Amino acid sequence: MKVRSFLPKSLAGRIAVVFVTFAIGVAASTLFGPGDLSPTVSLQIPPPTTFDSSNVQTVLPDIEVPDSPVVANVVQSSIVDFPANGRVIVRSVEEVGRFPQMLFLSQKTGKVLLRSSIEDEDKWLVPNSDTSTTQPELRYRVVRSPGFNGPMIISVGLFHGGSDDLYYLTVFGEVDGKIRRLNQQPFLANIQGGYFLGYLNRKLGYGLAVWDFIWGDDIRESHYSEHKYEIEIYTIQDGQLRKTLRKVSRKMYDSEDGANSLLELGIRAVDQRSGVPEIKESLR
Repeated sequence: MKVRSFLPKSLAGRIAVVFVTFAIGVAASTLFGPGDLSPTVSLQIPPPTTFDSSNVQTVLPDIEVPDSPVVANVVQSSIVDFPANGRVIVRSVEEVGRFPQMLFLSQKTGKVLLRSSIEDEDKWLVPNSDTSTTQPELRYRVVRSPGFNGPMIISVGLFHGGSDDLYYLTVFGEVDGKIRRLNQQPFLANIQGGYFLGYLNRKLGYGLAVWDFIWGDDIRESHYSEHKYEIEIYTIQDGQLRKTLRKVSRKMYDSEDGANSLLELGIRAVDQRSGVPEIKESLR
């Protein structure tokens, strides 16, 4: 008896047919005896296909690898107790290519209470490197005085110059239960100038005094010599520091004694930059 097979074209199909045919033969042999039925099936299985990888070129898509992200650097951090907000984490943050920031976070919840960028028109405060020792800096200190509702934070941005430096003062405090910035534009002073936040005198009460030297036309005046001083007084009104007085000193004072010019207004002041970490080193 001839058995005609219709083999599929695929290798797997052909192998399956071999097993099916073998099973049929075994069954027939069992039923009819070994000599009664002996179908002959001739299978020709093609050799497996070989794959030559030497002629194949693998093309990978172009992948743009981004530059390493610039990481903000917390250069100073401390915890300050405020009457309404409780324990607040205060940080000064610097980042290459951006203005520095003052950051206030609730220690209890981690919520950002205030993030404030300290900016100047000339962008002197923007670092362009994180390795140079002459890059601008931002540091702060806490000022406590009975004339204020709670602690005050004075931040000082420093730009290193040649024969002189620039200092940018910003004041923060708690106003109506919230952390606020009290001056939108930083107050500027040179090395010979200074800042004092606290009790001024009986007439002015509590406020901020800013002084800086005036380089006059007197031939005797060099950069670091005696100068007259410009004095500005600010008091807190409606949660902001408002200018209430401007005066030029009558006398000339040595560069190291600029704070004495405030004695003409009955104000005994010290330069509070001397208590700001890192900043105080630049005053020497």
